[in-house]
Amino acid sequence: MEILMNVIICTDSPILLNRLVTILSELSHLHVAGVTNTLDEAEAEIRKNNAQVFITAFHNIHKTVFKKLNGIKKNNSGLVVIVLTNNTAEQYLSQWKKAGADYVFDQAMHFTKLMDILAGFVYKNFLESLRSNYYDEKKPV
Repeated sequence: MEILMNVIICTDSPILLNRLVTILSELSHLHVAGVTNTLDEAEAEIRKNNAQVFITAFHNIHKTVFKKLNGIKKNNSGLVVIVLTNNTAEQYLSQWKKAGADYVFDQAMHFTKLMDILAGFVYKNFLESLRSNYYDEKKPV
């Protein structure tokens, strides 16, 4: 049984994008379903691909980014939002959390943590699928 978690990546950095795609390809059962460079495009890709995880990273942060991310989170129940940022000052971390980020990582330092978090989600998704299939098989015909 092939179980895939769909991930959407949104970043303005081609270098970071290549690094993310390379790292994420190491995780089985995880599929990079879409890549965008704007949050508007990302929101459409999230809906189109029924994404479970959204990873975003921008070098230039404007107030509209926080507002848009908040809307994405509110409109996509259950979506896990991961922000990679160079701005790790407390004021930015709290703004990301208020905007709906489930995790905020320093993009220069925490790729290992990102992999650990995603591997945990894949495992949890796999267990939930097994549980669901088990109960489906037990239903009377």
